[in-house]
Amino acid sequence: MSTGLASFDAFAWSSLLAGRSALVCDGDRQRGLRLAEALEEAGAKVTLAPSQAVATEHLLARPYRIILAVLPGGESLSAPLRSALASAGKARIVLMMPPGLDKPPLPAARRVTLDIADRDLVLLLAGSADE
Repeated sequence: MSTGLASFDAFAWSSLLAGRSALVCDGDRQRGLRLAEALEEAGAKVTLAPSQAVATEHLLARPYRIILAVLPGGESLSAPLRSALASAGKARIVLMMPPGLDKPPLPAARRVTLDIADRDLVLLLAGSADE
């Protein structure tokens, strides 16, 4: 029975974000690649932006269903990126920030801490709870 459940979980996991376009903005290349890999394993098509300026260019060029911006050390959103995010329509916007900051610097965004587990992040983006 557990073998069957494990194979079902593997199938279901790769379809959680299937076909969704995602933009990951992270100046830390290693962390950005890890986040992109986690989203791709869940089925998303990921574009990695190494800076807020590059992320802004991507957002102006085409829409994304998921936008993940990493703001380490309480870094703030640039005015152009904030404007592009505000115009992102129905995109699910998540800001990864250090713990202890009161509210996200963008009302439409969801805030998570930098130490969130990849699995928890994917489930949050999928709008699903873990079992």
